[in-house]
Amino acid sequence: MKIFLVSFVCLFVGTFATQDCDVSKCEGFQTLYKELGCKAVVKEGSCCPVKYECPDFTARNKDKCHLNGQEFDVNSELPKALTDKLCVPYCHCVKHDPEAPAKLDCGHYDCPEYFSGLSDPSCVLTYDLDGCCSSGQLCGKEAQEKAAKCYLEGKEYMEGQKMYAEDFSCVCTSSFDNSTLVNNPNCKASACGFEMHYAPKLQKGCVPIYYANNQACPIDWKCPNAEKDQVLKKSLSANDETEHCTFGSLKVAVGDEAATESKETTCKCVVPPFVECVRQKHPNY
Repeated sequence: MKIFLVSFVCLFVGTFATQDCDVSKCEGFQTLYKELGCKAVVKEGSCCPVKYECPDFTARNKDKCHLNGQEFDVNSELPKALTDKLCVPYCHCVKHDPEAPAKLDCGHYDCPEYFSGLSDPSCVLTYDLDGCCSSGQLCGKEAQEKAAKCYLEGKEYMEGQKMYAEDFSCVCTSSFDNSTLVNNPNCKASACGFEMHYAPKLQKGCVPIYYANNQACPIDWKCPNAEKDQVLKKSLSANDETEHCTFGSLKVAVGDEAATESKETTCKCVVPPFVECVRQKHPNY
């Protein structure tokens, strides 16, 4: 699992949102904005952002690598204190093509369960919340019956099993409380490592494509194409004062869409500045 931690700062217009405001419940895909360190703009008395203010990735120095607001020279290695937190053993800044932006070339942990699986199919893998690989197995009917049980989104889990919901990854423990995942000691925010793994895409102005309404990690990317890009008017109330998303040279008002090449994919401006693309059919099926 690759864990990507970025501080998330909110800019409020008017009063501050209440402490129990759960942004993960708001409309739109919040994970991307959180990971990129974008600032949320919230109307007075509201909880959900109307837009985000994000760094201009297309204007970044293409001869440097970027992560968490820091710049790294080509051929340099990221500090282990940073990569260890991300469940990544190492990252180097590389630039193979003089015309392309520099990027991070990272290794990954070869967890035993990725290759050997379970020697006994009746066992289940168990994890620690901050562990990169499984920490053990729960085997045998008696042990599994005695294990603490957790319930999340209608599914039952045994103690030590991983659980995923909304923008969080959790581990089942005897103290797990499913009433809220925010500030839950058995959960942490999910992360896709957008800046670490997809920086060249972001620098080209591309946007992630998600599968259905899954707010996890992207299954593909859509990049600007000046010859084909056009706005599809969907909102009857959009005007010059309406907040808008930017995609290439297009300005897409909230509620409007950017044309796509596939009927399976829609790209709509929901929460600026990025259009949000959703594919109804997974490419692997």
